[in-house]
Amino acid sequence: MNTVNANRFVTPVIMAIALSMGAVVAAAPSALGQSAKLDLSALNKLARKASNVTNVSLGPDAVALAAGHVSGKQQKLLQRLKGIYVRDYEFSKPGEYSRRDVEGILRQLHQAGWKALVNVEEKKTGEVTDIYIMREGGETVGMAILDVEPKELTVVNLVGPMNLAELGGLGGNFHIPPLALQHRGASSVKKPAAKPE
Repeated sequence: MNTVNANRFVTPVIMAIALSMGAVVAAAPSALGQSAKLDLSALNKLARKASNVTNVSLGPDAVALAAGHVSGKQQKLLQRLKGIYVRDYEFSKPGEYSRRDVEGILRQLHQAGWKALVNVEEKKTGEVTDIYIMREGGETVGMAILDVEPKELTVVNLVGPMNLAELGGLGGNFHIPPLALQHRGASSVKKPAAKPE
C-alpha cells in the first residue's frame, strides 16, 4: 500500500468512532485481546509469487522493547499492545493472487467478537479496505486492517487493549499504513456488509 493510496483511515472518523464507543482503555497489564491474534500462516504461500514481501511479527516482548524507544502517545499505545503483525505482498502484475487467498482471514474476521467497522471501495483502482475491531468487556482489544489492491495485499493485526483515537500515531511505523487519511465523501465509504449466516 503506497502512502498516497493509504490515505483512507480518516483521523476525524477514527476519533469520532473512538469517542462514540468509549474506547479509552486502562493501561493495566491484561490478558484481554489474546483471541484477537489472527492466524496469518495461510498467507505464507504468497511470498513465492510476490516481488516484494514485508513480514512484521512483534509479540509482547518485542512490543515492550519498542515502547522503550519512543515517547508520548506512541509509547502509551505500545505499552498496552500485546502484538503487532503485518503482512504485505507486492506483485508485479494483477491476478497473481485471488480472493481465495484471503478467505481464511475473512473467515476469522466473521467469527464472534469481531465487528466490521469501515469498508472503503475505490471503484477506479479496484482497491478495497476493511477495518475490523474486537471488543471484550466494553474495551477495544484488537484491530485488523485488510487492504486488497490488484497488485498488493496488506494485512495488519494489532492485538491488545487500545485507544482508537491514538492509533494514528502508529501509521507509517512497523510497516503499518498511515492511519490519518483525507476525508472522503459518503458515497465512497460504505457501511460494512452483514456477516454471512
